[in-house]
Amino acid sequence: MICGYEWGYSKSDSAADLRGDAPIDRPVPITFSNKVPRFGPIADTWPYDKRIKTWFRIWGNELNTEQSQRFDRCIVQTNWCNTQGHHILGGIKEKLATPENVENFISRVSQLRPRLILFFGNQMIRVLQQPHLLNRIKEVCGPIVEPLEFPKVQFSGKRFKVGFQSFESCKIVSLPHPSSSRGLTNDYISLFTSRIAPVIAEVKRSKGCP
Repeated sequence: MICGYEWGYSKSDSAADLRGDAPIDRPVPITFSNKVPRFGPIADTWPYDKRIKTWFRIWGNELNTEQSQRFDRCIVQTNWCNTQGHHILGGIKEKLATPENVENFISRVSQLRPRLILFFGNQMIRVLQQPHLLNRIKEVCGPIVEPLEFPKVQFSGKRFKVGFQSFESCKIVSLPHPSSSRGLTNDYISLFTSRIAPVIAEVKRSKGCP
């Protein structure tokens, strides 16, 4: 399960709406790795999606952007908040912690029962550690088997927090936001391949993916 803060709505999207130039939105099934059948070629230009696809390739699990394979169909994209915008007004932590947004996230996990959650944005894992929220997620995913850890790596450039936490039936990897983390490089993300690749491999085995 790919999980961000909220659905994107760029300034160019807003301008298009004001012009009455509605984007393509066909009612057809798609995967995260190939959204073109629904949204048209513009889907291949979205920075958030492009960066995540690059990271999967770095981790040795390249997604198929033309003809979806079984693994591509196992990936579900959602967000902690069921809202849309090009930036979050006020504090991110405060917005994530509101009852309606907590319920949105918990309900997604309850419905989907993911084996792996990839947080793209480092505030979600922090909010999740609040005792009442941690109890909610444990009701769905079981007890904690590996506590939250932010491993340190040697790197000459700007470093970001990458977190790992495991519950009985679900692992969580918390990563920086792909398109709004200034100074974040793919070289830095590659340093965590040895931790992330085996987790993805475990999910693929459980789903019978090659």
